[in-house]
Amino acid sequence: MTWTVAALVLFYCSWLVVMLVAWRKLVRPGPLVSCDTGEPSLYYSVIIPFRNEAENLAALVHSIRLEPFPKHAYEIILVNDHSTDNYREVVEGLEGVRLLQLTKGQGKKRALDLGILAAKGDVIVTTDADCEVSKNWLGSLCYYFESCGAMFVSGAVTFQHEQDGFQQMQTIEFASLVGVGAASIQLKTPGMCNGANLAFKKEVFHEVGGYEDNDHLPSGDDEFLLHKIATKYPGKVYFNTAPASFVKTRPLDTFKQFVHQRKRWAGKWTYYSDIRNSLLAAFIGISNFSVLIASFYAFNGVHGMWVLIGIKLVLEGLFLNSVLQFVDKSLHLVYFLVLQVIYPFYVVYFAVIANLGGYTWKGRQY
Repeated sequence: MTWTVAALVLFYCSWLVVMLVAWRKLVRPGPLVSCDTGEPSLYYSVIIPFRNEAENLAALVHSIRLEPFPKHAYEIILVNDHSTDNYREVVEGLEGVRLLQLTKGQGKKRALDLGILAAKGDVIVTTDADCEVSKNWLGSLCYYFESCGAMFVSGAVTFQHEQDGFQQMQTIEFASLVGVGAASIQLKTPGMCNGANLAFKKEVFHEVGGYEDNDHLPSGDDEFLLHKIATKYPGKVYFNTAPASFVKTRPLDTFKQFVHQRKRWAGKWTYYSDIRNSLLAAFIGISNFSVLIASFYAFNGVHGMWVLIGIKLVLEGLFLNSVLQFVDKSLHLVYFLVLQVIYPFYVVYFAVIANLGGYTWKGRQY
């Protein structure tokens, strides 16, 4: 048993090395990639589905408008998913946006479908209503579609305005998702992305069937589409490595909100069509359970386990710090160490509760 646990932890450490090398190979210093200084040959449609986000819409649109990207080369489409707040007053004060009303069905995928149907663009760009974009967002996306022949581009998302330790740890944990998703794309096995920062060719969206085979799931508008396009066009999926190309949002305020979000995310794992993505989720769960067992052995005199746990800590620290630097953050050592203690319990906990009961999202029960 001891040797089995040690082997699993060592295998996890080896995987961390692969992730770190892939990330550093992908995100390396180089010239700024952007179409900001040239004339785009494609037209871009930024689609923002929203529900009760009146307090955030103006800041998002303003952040997009601050970009140097040519105004005539893109449009902003807001799609209202049955909001009950004062969104109309806010939207009326915004220049250069189109407002669509979702009347048939509900949910993010239906809202995106409506926006894509109405879009004039060759490229669909999506973000979430509670976000703000960085100064090189559209320009860098333009580079991938017009210079690299991209069919799908995923980008980084991070948090801003963290107020306490819980929110700081969310930033660190979220960086791990960004890093693994980017490294997987570099390794030609795309697995994870975030709908708050992605773009794809509109014709390819229709070619692979859009969301039609997973529209019964509230979540997964991003990853299921990534998997389908990567299967259809291997080598044409990119991670956006340009500086200042990331999107910023706010961390969750309460643990209850966090639980519902993670249950929503975990609920789609069993629907992955590529078994590699399901195996990755299972691998992360088994590895963290092995770390728990290794800690038990370490505290009971098996000193070699401390060495493995130390190696794991160092590798994760290097990986997370590299990803955080990319999104203009730094690794807070105290919160990182606290998270090291909590995370194995966290992974095992959510692996269990993801299959128990429903969750709440945008005021709706699922």
